[in-house]
Amino acid sequence: RGELEVGEEETEELIMRGNLRLFQSKKGYRTSIDSLLLPFIATTHLPTLLPLHTSHIRGQAETSEKVVTDIGCGCGMMSLLFKLHNPSSYLLLLEKQEQMLQRSLKNLEVNGVRRHHFRPFLVDIDREFVHTYACMKGVADVVLMNPPFYPQRSFKNIE
Repeated sequence: RGELEVGEEETEELIMRGNLRLFQSKKGYRTSIDSLLLPFIATTHLPTLLPLHTSHIRGQAETSEKVVTDIGCGCGMMSLLFKLHNPSSYLLLLEKQEQMLQRSLKNLEVNGVRRHHFRPFLVDIDREFVHTYACMKGVADVVLMNPPFYPQRSFKNIE
């Protein structure tokens, strides 16, 4: 495992009984119980997934790997936990904030996930992107997504 330093604007947490290190922002969104539970729920349903049949779309993933897309990966905790319980999975990390994507990569590295097991994408994730991506059959076997939740009427309706 890597020996990375804690940045000025972040904290380091030990999770999973101290087996994983997690860097996250001091301010703003911090990981929650949802992000801890969702990867385990996805893992529970993994055996029922269809066999891979579109490896040509999958970039560097081996044909035996399940491709997991984490939309809005944030600090990468869901991807990290999913990878921990599914070592042969290949991760596609999508994030619109460069600082968060870099923190996600840092968390994967410090916990021993090798670079050839994931691919990061800096992309503006909006409704149109999510709808388009969802219609691209065969791109991923599992999609992880834990959007932020805000109090009702805290933002203007964008529809």
